[in-house]
Amino acid sequence: MFGKLAKSLTQMALGAIVVLLSVVFALQFGGPQAEGCSSNGAAYGAKILGTTVTEGEFDAGYVMAGFDRYPPATAQNARLREILMDGLVERTLLAKEARELGLDVTEDEAMAQLARTGKAYLSLGVDAPPHLASGAIALPVMDSDDVFDKEAARRFIQYRLRRSVAEFAKAQVEETLAHRMRQWATLTVAVSPQEVWDAYVRETETVTLRYVRFVPSDLESTVPVDDEAVAIWSKGHPKELQEEYERKKYRYTGLGEQVRARHILVAVASDATDADKTAGRKRAEALLARVRRGEDFATLARTSSEDELTAPRGGDLGYNPKGRLDSGLEETLFAMEVGQVSDVLESPKGLHILKVEDLQEGDVPMELAKAELATNLFVQDQAREKANAFASSFLEQVKTGSSFDDAATALEDGMVAVTVTQAFGRGGTPVAGEQSAELVKIAFELSEESPLHPEVFSMDADLLVMELKDRAVADANAFSDEDRSRLERGLLSSKRRETVRLFVEELRERAEDKKGIKINPVVLAYGDA
Repeated sequence: MFGKLAKSLTQMALGAIVVLLSVVFALQFGGPQAEGCSSNGAAYGAKILGTTVTEGEFDAGYVMAGFDRYPPATAQNARLREILMDGLVERTLLAKEARELGLDVTEDEAMAQLARTGKAYLSLGVDAPPHLASGAIALPVMDSDDVFDKEAARRFIQYRLRRSVAEFAKAQVEETLAHRMRQWATLTVAVSPQEVWDAYVRETETVTLRYVRFVPSDLESTVPVDDEAVAIWSKGHPKELQEEYERKKYRYTGLGEQVRARHILVAVASDATDADKTAGRKRAEALLARVRRGEDFATLARTSSEDELTAPRGGDLGYNPKGRLDSGLEETLFAMEVGQVSDVLESPKGLHILKVEDLQEGDVPMELAKAELATNLFVQDQAREKANAFASSFLEQVKTGSSFDDAATALEDGMVAVTVTQAFGRGGTPVAGEQSAELVKIAFELSEESPLHPEVFSMDADLLVMELKDRAVADANAFSDEDRSRLERGLLSSKRRETVRLFVEELRERAEDKKGIKINPVVLAYGDA
């Protein structure tokens, strides 16, 4: 009984304060109908089911949100004008819905919010980023003692927002109705104890993984390449080859002078001793002599070049325009004839023997371009197959009882390393990549009874074999009242936002079905952006 009485007295007191502030506001400003220095904004910004939002009202909202502080280009990238327009459209729809339900707000009641708190309502689109100010926004209308300053409010409305008091009051009626409609729409939203506990589990539970990563690109240098194998692959993948050509056509059309060459590399470090340099020079001269005697250049490059990337391709460097290769080598290449072989040349990588295979300018013939692309695709495809074979073999060894470390050791020396992740939660990124979210989902499905993921996992272009190393579970004894209250507030806020979002989307769809929303594109322009 006493509780009800206290509640009733409190409500009466609050109501009296609101009424008093409304009267005070009316007396101080001469009523909401008092005009400012400008009633700017007769042109429409949007028309929503018969209600007009003026351009001036849009501009005032832009200032209230602080968007006018952004340079035009920044504002355009952030879509600030669109976000505000969405908010004003949604505000209008919500206010209309509120009136249909019998809700109403007077201008004095709406303006009392400003006098009481120094804040006014502003709607942004429901999908606006959370860092943008919306809802009740503080305006510079309070003095140093946090008491409402009527002159400061008048100046801000009239000279900063370029609105009359009447226009501002009418806008605040719409905003207040929309605010109350959002509250009405979320009246039944609640959060259960189980939802709170589940959130606590998601927040505190962590997993640590042990994994090995197989990188196909690291194996490309081990793929043997010959023209026959590439030709067979090309016949079996015509669509893939054509798609690759269309994607990379720009590399082969409208070009300046290009040279296609092969090379044989004898690697000599720049800081090598004189003895090592001399030995490298002797090896290079011996290889050049074999070429001069008629040995096939491509075959010799495969067996003797120390460039791991091009050796499997017979030393093929592909087509290169001026400016792409080492300057010293490039000068010699573009001075050579097709079929000519160079002397031994030096670069920071070591000693080279070059052979020019082709010179092109303009468009590279499609068959030659496709031949180069086919070689690249063939190497990538074979490297993926090798990586998959290694990964599958590794996984099978672990399934049959080997540890990760033993299985890794059984592979080629240094091919893979066992990696252990940091402990991560359900929102973590233990291994960077597009499939990271799926990896996290799988990780939390692993258990001590079944720690090994039974399949090779594709992580972008790479392959992973993984197992659970450790799992920290949520402790009910550590679940404090503070945790419970914090999580409940967060979940309730999130559910309310989602409820409002769905409600607004439905209102907007209904209005659009009636062709009841018309937006002036001029208002959305960013000027000198």
